[in-house]
Amino acid sequence: ERLQLNPGAQALVQTCKAAGLKVLLVSGGFTFFANVVRDKLGIDFVRANVLEVESGPNCGQLTGRMVDQPWGDICDGAEKRR
Repeated sequence: ERLQLNPGAQALVQTCKAAGLKVLLVSGGFTFFANVVRDKLGIDFVRANVLEVESGPNCGQLTGRMVDQPWGDICDGAEKRR
């Protein structure tokens, strides 16, 4: 509810998509928030950090650990540049 988009973000994404481009959001934050932005703006791909969710008796609780991804363990400045 409190997540605010930067002015012009929607216009930028719409313009890129109208030109036939695919849009990738790369965030040093977490997929929980990045996916909200993706859905609001119609972004094609998201690369962000994934928080581990407990399975079993504590199903649905966050563990505080990040899940390693095929591209690496954390989406940081180096990953953003790549």
